[in-house]
Amino acid sequence: MVMDVLGWIGGLLVAGGYALVSARRIDPHSRAFQGMNVLGGVLLGTACLVQGSLPSACLNAVWVTVGLKTMYAMSASRLNTRHDATVGSDSRSWAPHPQPRT
Repeated sequence: MVMDVLGWIGGLLVAGGYALVSARRIDPHSRAFQGMNVLGGVLLGTACLVQGSLPSACLNAVWVTVGLKTMYAMSASRLNTRHDATVGSDSRSWAPHPQPRT
């Protein structure tokens, strides 16, 4: 019963985050969106694992890993105060620098 409730909360967080981004209520590059995905994935993945649904649990583990990696990249980008013209002036731009052509 408890795992069912946690799974539903996780699903609502993931679906809610997607709905908010689709409605342009939150930025997909925001910590709120990434946090909703990570927490939702943890809750949903845990519920799936306990109930023996390994494919869903593994998918949610990947989902959480991507979210955590994205949050780490966002934090690292904010700590880097150096401005690089190849990235642009958008402070949310955290994509890797393009490699020079050889």
